[in-house]
Amino acid sequence: MKLWKNIKMTDFKIKFPSTFFATLKKSSEDTTNHEYMVENEFEVLKLDDYISKSYQKEIHASMCLKGGDACFEKNDKIYIIEFKNCYLTNQLGYEVLEKMYASSIVVMDKLDISVSEFRSKANFITVYNYNKNSSDESEYAQHAGMAKIRNHVAKKGSKKIEELDKVAFGLTKLEKNIYHKVSAISVENFQQYLKNENII
Repeated sequence: MKLWKNIKMTDFKIKFPSTFFATLKKSSEDTTNHEYMVENEFEVLKLDDYISKSYQKEIHASMCLKGGDACFEKNDKIYIIEFKNCYLTNQLGYEVLEKMYASSIVVMDKLDISVSEFRSKANFITVYNYNKNSSDESEYAQHAGMAKIRNHVAKKGSKKIEELDKVAFGLTKLEKNIYHKVSAISVENFQQYLKNENII
């Protein structure tokens, strides 16, 4: 088994087929509305595409596994990003949890790293939008109001971006158990998060 310190983006290129690499922008595409959530051009593994189109065949699985949209290594950390061009309702939260589990299993398997190594370095970030997608008007109004407060706090720089939604819609239950950090970040704050993490 490899030591974690030796795993870099080049290992991703060796372990995963080249056809599943694209820009972060491309991986953020909302195919339903034909729009991109971010404009960043650095290279990532389109993890969900790889899992659904290749990995399941490799392990002879008949079930449909779902993973995060983008995965990459930077500064000795692994980042798995799920893009949701909508607000995270409870139902969507469960879908993201499913992707978190599958993503961790596949990445650990393909990179041949242990659970403890993965847990010490891997971060899962859900990037969401405040587009209305709820039939409950009052619920959406409450969320939209909180968005303004969070964005104001973020712009003042008085709190880390990944701590703005610390509850992260129930997703933090996997923090420290499987992932090092679990964050839910609005698309408005995502660029600043990438800068804070020295990714861009």
